[in-house]
Amino acid sequence: MPEDESTGIVDIFSVHSASGTGPVYQKVYGSDEARSCEQGSKDIISEEMHLLSIWKHGIAYIVTKLSDVISCVTGINAYVIAFTVLASGTSWPDLVASKIAAERQLTADSAIANITSSNSVNIYVGIGVPWLIDTLYNFIAYRKPLV
Repeated sequence: MPEDESTGIVDIFSVHSASGTGPVYQKVYGSDEARSCEQGSKDIISEEMHLLSIWKHGIAYIVTKLSDVISCVTGINAYVIAFTVLASGTSWPDLVASKIAAERQLTADSAIANITSSNSVNIYVGIGVPWLIDTLYNFIAYRKPLV
């Protein structure tokens, strides 16, 4: 790691890269050293965030309309289609992460752990949080616990 000669402090915030002659460390500049280009990058980031927001809302609108069409065409209740789309939307990132982990390792231990833990969290949170909200609402509004 690079060491500041005057203080003897090791810089742990540097990017390590290897070259043909040996390790080379590149400084990751902090806020004091990067202030000269700060305003230009804020404008670019702001524009990118607006485009990302438009993209995200557009995808959500398309998925909503497609699930409505599927519900009308198949005759299945709209809530069933909505929960199916929601479940698949929360499971795809876990599937991709597990696939990548399984491809990169000799054993599939981390892929299996990822699948097991993500499914457990989805089930416990997906069932537990609505149950807790319903119980609290019934207790506060009607002074009756959920039985």
